[in-house]
Amino acid sequence: VEATERGTAETTITMSDRAQPLDAVTVIGEPSHDSKILEDVLRRQRSSFGTVFLPGNPSLQGALHTADVLRAARGFSYRSPTEIYGRSLGRGLCTTIKVYLNGVFLPGGLEDLDVIPVRDVLAVEAYPDIAFAPIQWRMNRGMTINRDGTATQGCAVVAVWTSR
Repeated sequence: VEATERGTAETTITMSDRAQPLDAVTVIGEPSHDSKILEDVLRRQRSSFGTVFLPGNPSLQGALHTADVLRAARGFSYRSPTEIYGRSLGRGLCTTIKVYLNGVFLPGGLEDLDVIPVRDVLAVEAYPDIAFAPIQWRMNRGMTINRDGTATQGCAVVAVWTSR
C-alpha cells in the first residue's frame, strides 16, 4: 500500500489462523557456566518450596545489598541486611539462616554476603524453612557462627550464585 500525505489508500489484508512453520535450527556450542547454574536453580525450584530471584527480577535489580532481595522472599521477615528471619514451622521464627555462595557454606551467615556486590549476583534461592530446602542443603551439617561467637544449626537457607 502506498500512502500519500493528502490522499487515502485502501487495501484488503487477509490473515490466516495457522502458525507459520519454521525450518529446524541447529545450535552448536557449549552452554555457558551461567546458563548451567540457572538450569540447576530452576530444577531445584520445581522440587522444593522457596523463592527464586533470577536475572531481571526487580527485587534483585533494585537491591543495595545482596541480602535485600529477601524483603520479597516468601516466609522471610526482613529488618536489615544482617537481621533477617525465616520461618520454622511449628518452632516460631528462624534466627539462624544457613548461607551458601556458589554452593559453598559461609559460616558467617548473612554478614558474609555484604562483600558480594549485587551486580555480580546471578541468582538467589531463599528457603524460609530448612525442611523445604533442596536435600543437599538440608543434609549439610555446617554450623553458622552467631554474632556472639556461638555456633548453631541453620533453620532456613539462602543460596547466592554469582556470574563468573
